[in-house]
Amino acid sequence: SNSVSILRNVGNGTFVNQIVCTVGSGPWTVEVAYVNNDSQLDIVVVNKGDNNVGVLLHA
Repeated sequence: SNSVSILRNVGNGTFVNQIVCTVGSGPWTVEVAYVNNDSQLDIVVVNKGDNNVGVLLHA
């Protein structure tokens, strides 16, 4: 698939509704980091099929 799903933990063993984010072709590696210094976590995705990197800010 060409998407990344985000499941946020509520804290009681359940999750809020799934968020599906479209990314490039063949997502291969996913990392969570502070990319733009705004104190909110971002998601970095390496897309093997497109041979590129995508960033989902405030994900």
